[in-house]
Amino acid sequence: MTSFRREAIFKAAKNNTAGNFLTLIGIWVVTPVDEQFRSVFIPFALVYGLLSLLNIFLGIKYSSELDEKTQRIFEKTYYYSTGIITTALGLFLVYQGHKYGFLSTAHLSTWVFVFATIEACASYLFHAPRFFILIYIGMNLPSAIWLVSLGTPTSYIIAMILVCYGPMIMNRVNELTKLRNQNVSLLEKSKEREQELQTFIDIIPSKLLWIDNNSYISLMNEKMEKIIKRRDTFISRDRLGSSNDELLNEIFNFLDGEEKEKTKELLVSSDDSGDQDRWHLCNFSKVDFGKGDEAFVVAIDIHEDKLLNESLEKQKKISDQASRLVNLGEMASGIAHEINNPIAIAQGTTTLLMNKIEEGKISNEQVKEKLKKIISSHERVIDVIKGMRSFSKKGTATEKTDVRIDDVLKSTLVLCSERFKDYGIKLAVEEMHKDYTYRCTKQDLSQIILSLLNNSFDSIEKKQRDSNNKINIKVEDSDKELSISVIDNGIGIKNPDKIFVPFYTTKSTGTGVGLGLSLSQKIANNYNGRIEASSTGEETVFTLILPY
Repeated sequence: MTSFRREAIFKAAKNNTAGNFLTLIGIWVVTPVDEQFRSVFIPFALVYGLLSLLNIFLGIKYSSELDEKTQRIFEKTYYYSTGIITTALGLFLVYQGHKYGFLSTAHLSTWVFVFATIEACASYLFHAPRFFILIYIGMNLPSAIWLVSLGTPTSYIIAMILVCYGPMIMNRVNELTKLRNQNVSLLEKSKEREQELQTFIDIIPSKLLWIDNNSYISLMNEKMEKIIKRRDTFISRDRLGSSNDELLNEIFNFLDGEEKEKTKELLVSSDDSGDQDRWHLCNFSKVDFGKGDEAFVVAIDIHEDKLLNESLEKQKKISDQASRLVNLGEMASGIAHEINNPIAIAQGTTTLLMNKIEEGKISNEQVKEKLKKIISSHERVIDVIKGMRSFSKKGTATEKTDVRIDDVLKSTLVLCSERFKDYGIKLAVEEMHKDYTYRCTKQDLSQIILSLLNNSFDSIEKKQRDSNNKINIKVEDSDKELSISVIDNGIGIKNPDKIFVPFYTTKSTGTGVGLGLSLSQKIANNYNGRIEASSTGEETVFTLILPY
């Protein structure tokens, strides 16, 4: 409230001084001037002018930033000097009335002007009713006493007006005091709440910005101010050219657009040079409080999280690559068999063909037949190598596409069918009633199926070898999910609770590390899917379930 008191006193000083000087000029103009009047008026005007200048000086000093003790000294000095000035003016009016007649036009006009000035100043004096009483008494008490002393009906009436008009103005001052005090109290509370709100949003780790419907900044915390660089009241496109053009452009586009809310990751600089770019998750939203859409911007620093996620993504790619190589490693001997068999066939056929040609005991048709066998063996080796390269390659492994299930099965079976055939295992894919597709990476799906096939082979390998050993692959779907089952008639599952635990294996040392099924389950989980296993006395079923 002190600032309002300062402002009010300074305004009162200027208004009172101007009004009093106009009163003196009016008296000088309309009063008959003689030597006696001049000898009284001129010294009075000079003293009055000096006191008025002192009042203005005190008002200026009081309105400046001083300590509380000095402020009180200036305030009291101002009150006393004002009292002296107004009392002197009141006495001078008595002198004028006594010498030239109190009912003169000049005298009455002066009183009316004085009352108007006092009433006009009442709105500035709301904070100090005692100060107002002092001014009123000093101005009018000498005139009231003189008027009563005259003893005429007219003088009594005017004296009564002077006495009664004071409480009326005083009542107005009191009403103004109450209303203005309420306004001051509300304004101070509002400022306190605003300061509390500013303090609160300044300690929030996010960066906050509130822009009204006219693009004026209503609120902004210190962290956002470091980005915007200065606390302008108006945000406009001429601010472009800073290191945060991307953020400012997004704000302008959002203000101009129809969207009510959007979220975007942006690189925001906290340094003019742009050397300290950091990733922020920026949320833009609009709220209508009845005057049009107002925009709110919240920027959360996610730099470390984003770098960590990128690092984790790289690690995941490395892990996925490693897991595929683990599966290839576990079936290394099988793949060697897939390649060695066709090579041995081609080599044997070539040797036989050369011997027959040297002996001259072979026809052209027989040569063609042997060459076809060599070419077939060569193509088999190429298919195996292609399958291995497709299975283990990087680059596009993370790009999901609509993959045909029959293509995945074909490329995966190339890597193991020869080994299964040589061991006497009948490997079959049940007839599919339609072209099944699933959105994934071909490598992920192939890795899971290969792991399940390897597991089935190991299970059959541990039982007695016979002609009934078989592995069937069955593909089904529903409205919600796709399922691929690998069914074998091996030895079954001894510890179903442990088969998906990393490094758990029932293989002999040097033939496996126990990561195939656990990595496959992890890949399935990445698609919100799962691998289920069940075992009866006759067959074991591993089912990959993937939701659409």
